[in-house]
Amino acid sequence: MKIIYTLLLTSLLVVNSTYAQKGKDAALETFGSSSGLLLYNTYLALGTVSDAYAGECYKADLVKQLSQEQINSLELMVTQYNKLLESGFLTEASDKSFVTDMVVILGYLKNQAKYLNAYSESGSAEDTEKYEYNRNEAWTRISKLLGFEEKQ
Repeated sequence: MKIIYTLLLTSLLVVNSTYAQKGKDAALETFGSSSGLLLYNTYLALGTVSDAYAGECYKADLVKQLSQEQINSLELMVTQYNKLLESGFLTEASDKSFVTDMVVILGYLKNQAKYLNAYSESGSAEDTEKYEYNRNEAWTRISKLLGFEEKQ
């Protein structure tokens, strides 16, 4: 009888473990998809603000406000992703690498917003160059991380 209880308990643990892993896998897939969307939409939002400013549809004050909102949000996301990396929840090297890549890309997007903000104040070629550098780096890395074909 003791053997039957041990086998039953063992099988219940295996079944629970399997369901838990499926749940974690589903959560990580959802996390990855929504993280990719965050990168893509942030990149598009910054480009839209930049284009609207260049086309004289947005004034400098609005560009500063919108770019600062992006900077604040990106800083928060970097903090959260770093907490996730430190938490021990991610056990697979590929998951850790994905989150590390996210942090790097968020940094480029933050710098893109920072130099868009700076350009709206200064109009300088130097700020334009820094904006473009960060924009290009962000897109190259987003494309690679999300599996897009690289377009230049």
